[in-house]
Parts: sequence; structure tokens; C-alpha cells
Amino acid sequence: MVENILGLVYPRKEIFVKSAKFLGRGQLKIIDVWCNVRDTNDGSHFVSAKDYLECIKQAAYLFIYRLIKENIVKTKFGEKEFIKGVKDFKFRYQDFRLALNSPAKKGETFSIELRLKKFKEKEKFSLFVFTITKAVISGEVAFIFEK
Repeated sequence: MVENILGLVYPRKEIFVKSAKFLGRGQLKIIDVWCNVRDTNDGSHFVSAKDYLECIKQAAYLFIYRLIKENIVKTKFGEKEFIKGVKDFKFRYQDFRLALNSPAKKGETFSIELRLKKFKEKEKFSLFVFTITKAVISGEVAFIFEK
């Protein structure tokens, strides 16, 4: 599923999320993903802040897609409109506050867990707020999906 969904948006070599597990009974509220940022031999052996943000964004794509598909959040758009919006750059960071707990090495798998904290549907956008736990990085991130 991971490559099927993310492959609609990213070239295969730019997909950092390698697997995902959705958690929660009845109301899906958590996604646990395993990421691997390949070593590009650029001199840096650790995952960069940019790469962490990309892993979080890819996890959020998967999570929101699943939340919409399973009608856990009520939106005025479906999963096809969501994927099209992602391709058209209508999905973006609104805010993030993150702390690095322990650096991950490139080429090694690390875990990031997103928990849905808040969802709000407005006329012109939808807001998704997640907390990030159980990871090399922790904090909170908000995404806007423009309609």
C-alpha cells in the first residue's frame, strides 16, 4: 500500500516511508511508519532535518488518505481529490514544532508515529494536526489541504 499511494506522488527512489501500520480500534487515530533515507554519499552520515520533514509529510499523506477513505474524518473531498491536490501542491505545512531526540543514520530504518490530534474542516481548507511520538523526532505538525 505504501508504494501504491506514495508512488502516485513521488518517484520510487524518493519514497522514504518503507512500511506503515495503522493503529486504533474503530476510530483510526495512529500511524506508525518505518522510514529509511538512503545514503547518497554526500559526506553526511545522518538524516537531515529536511529528510525528517519529508518522512513526516509522506506519513501524513498515507494517514490522511486512509482517514478519508475509511470516513474517519468527514471531508468535502474524497481520496482521489486528495491525491490530485497533493500533486497540485495544495497540501502544505501550516506549522511545525519538532525536537530531535536522537539522530538516525542514513541507510538505517527508524520509526515515526503520528497521532491525529485535531481535524477541522473550513470552507476553503482542511486542517490536520498531528503529534509525533515514539521516534527519533517528536513534537507537533499541522498541515493544510486547500480546496
